[in-house]
Amino acid sequence: MKKCLQSSAFFVWLICSIPAHAATWALVQHASTSNCGSPCTLTLTQNTTAGNIGIITTGFTSTGKTISAISGGGTWIHPTCSGSGSGNGHSVDVWYILSLTGGVGSIQTTSSATQDFLEFTEYSNPNGGAFDVCAMRNAASGTNLAGTSAGVLGGSNDVILQFAVMGGTASGCPNSAASPADFPNGDAACGLINSTNNAAGNYTNTAGSAAMGSIAIKEASGGGTSVSPTNKRRRYDLVDEL
Repeated sequence: MKKCLQSSAFFVWLICSIPAHAATWALVQHASTSNCGSPCTLTLTQNTTAGNIGIITTGFTSTGKTISAISGGGTWIHPTCSGSGSGNGHSVDVWYILSLTGGVGSIQTTSSATQDFLEFTEYSNPNGGAFDVCAMRNAASGTNLAGTSAGVLGGSNDVILQFAVMGGTASGCPNSAASPADFPNGDAACGLINSTNNAAGNYTNTAGSAAMGSIAIKEASGGGTSVSPTNKRRRYDLVDEL
């Protein structure tokens, strides 16, 4: 009887201690516009959902240009990325928000020049998100240009969004990214979800120079689940019942 109880207790402990898999990132919506002056209003495909993650990417056909302010969706964050997203006659910029306000149907940006493209992407994850890393670079003229690695990832389950303003025309994403795979005005916004692939990869593009970047948002809690006090109590109750 004692061995039976010990075996049963171990079985219940094992079941209660199995960690959950990482929660699943999902692409909720993506919207873009092009050749948009300042202020630029981007109409979304649907209203935002409270608590989701939002990312704004943009590109300019002149150097040294950025977004200076964003309204709609909450308080946006302008990260400091490694490298430079300005050169060869182009500039890129990126902003993000970790908890969108719900019910927003448009986003407005203020910038120092006309935006060649402006893209909004919204992602969901039950565990929420946290900023991981970002990087930018500029590229001399060429076809099928290398993309941009965001850097060494701190997360084990990320959204990784690459973006580029092209002198040529983009038609394919690095690393077969598809969440989204958008090419507004021949530029690019290419997302991987539930990923740890921080490789630069290559765009498919016609000849031209470019400015580009990459941002990674990691799952906030890492996806593991510890045994809660309630589960612990139930575990003991089950042992008592055996």
